[in-house]
Amino acid sequence: MVADQHMFKPFPHEPEDAVASNRIWMTIIYSFLFLVLYVWTNELLDMPHLMFGAEKTPVNWYEALSETFLICIVGVFALSRTYYTPSLRKTTRQAFELGNIWLPLAFVFILLSSLIWLNELIDLPHILFNGQSTPVNWAEALSESIIILGIGAFSVSVLIRNVAERERAESRIRKEKMFSNTLIQTSPIFFVAISPEGRTMMMNNEMLSVLGYELDEAQNRDFISTFVPAREHDLYRAEYRELVKSSEVRHAESHILTKDGREMLVEWYGRSILAEDSTVDFFFFLGSDITQRKHVENELKNYQDQLRSLNVHSEQVRERERTRIACELHDELGQMLTVLKMDLAYVNRHLPGEKGALTGKIQDMDDRVDQTLSALRRIMTDLRPSLLDNLGLVAAIEWQAEDFQKHTGIPCGVTVEPEDMSPDPDTSTTVFRIFQETLTNIARHAHAEAVTVKLEKTGDELRLVVQDDGIGIIPEKISYPRSYGLMGIRERVTYCGGKVQISGSPGKGTTVSVAIPLGSQIKSDC
Repeated sequence: MVADQHMFKPFPHEPEDAVASNRIWMTIIYSFLFLVLYVWTNELLDMPHLMFGAEKTPVNWYEALSETFLICIVGVFALSRTYYTPSLRKTTRQAFELGNIWLPLAFVFILLSSLIWLNELIDLPHILFNGQSTPVNWAEALSESIIILGIGAFSVSVLIRNVAERERAESRIRKEKMFSNTLIQTSPIFFVAISPEGRTMMMNNEMLSVLGYELDEAQNRDFISTFVPAREHDLYRAEYRELVKSSEVRHAESHILTKDGREMLVEWYGRSILAEDSTVDFFFFLGSDITQRKHVENELKNYQDQLRSLNVHSEQVRERERTRIACELHDELGQMLTVLKMDLAYVNRHLPGEKGALTGKIQDMDDRVDQTLSALRRIMTDLRPSLLDNLGLVAAIEWQAEDFQKHTGIPCGVTVEPEDMSPDPDTSTTVFRIFQETLTNIARHAHAEAVTVKLEKTGDELRLVVQDDGIGIIPEKISYPRSYGLMGIRERVTYCGGKVQISGSPGKGTTVSVAIPLGSQIKSDC
């Protein structure tokens, strides 16, 4: 994991207990200052004499200075042990014994107390500096020893707590760093950090491997000039500017270059990381190679477009075939039946003598010819309503609504705005077939009592809204794979560049809304 450590060197981590360490450091300083203040107060005011009525002693400046010097030496040592004590695992993976840390400090405080007693018993200032000899002051020595040992016990407890808290904090930091290192370096996606100047600060193993670079080759290189195609340099620089303005996560798709010059399409998620002074410290990006995915998506889209074109072509062929068959039936079979009916009438008029049963038979044949003509007209209408070609979409919609009401008994009201609209034949055919399919679904599934239809032209759009008051379609049925009628409606509308919305709720009916662009907005082969 040497490479991992190098990659994360630009990312210093401040210890989490820095504030607590400063507070402890100041507490120890104040404690030793209090101790020095007590020594001088005791020397100047003779506290044992004031508090306990002990024998009054003269001020001994040498004694106060020597004790102050000793206290300062011990204070500096205590501060060094507290502030500069190394982490338990900084130099070794085995924990230090706490005794190795606090025992020397405790020993020094005991030594300081011993020196205070020694100073009081043998009068060190008198011996060393030939100062004024002072009698032994047991109360003063005892009070100073109690204060020193109390400060010592407090300092040792603070030191132990400080070391333990620092060890826990550093252990947590090590675990978090190990977790983040492992996550980033073993992740199958790209991680890269870029300085505000545009240089690569960190790049994970996956990205290095895919791009074909070694760590030393990629680190501290200008990211745009090294890894981005020339045509997208401005795109990346614009993205940098947007990241500087906001610390929100941004999403983009762009290309990067491998070492051998191949281009890869990458989906990026990035944001700016701010320093304590709210300036940009670096940009951090997560990316994934979507080159293959985009290729598959494009192939799938092309395949879907081809299927949709094939489906529409099939519909067009079917519509033309319906029209041809309807014309053939009208021109051939319709004329033959009409001639047959005329011949039967001629035979009936020219039968000699008594007609009798023969006349009845001819009448039956004439009735069957009429029934056949009615069936023929119905079949031709189902194949291709002549109203659609002769009178236009509005007349065909109104006729279909009347026919639906006649056969199902369900009232079907039609509103048209404006009434003189005349869309082109292809659009008219598409809208009429959608309307037929919608009415078929209502008759089969809706259990409706009324249907309202609205056909309107708004700007460059033709809108058809069909609403019933039936049981209502559930959302699962709208996208059900075997809802072929709804699927056919969506395909027709999508191919024409339009929009379709199908909605419903249980007990409140279903609404089908279709909007198809007119004129140049509609596809030429729709």
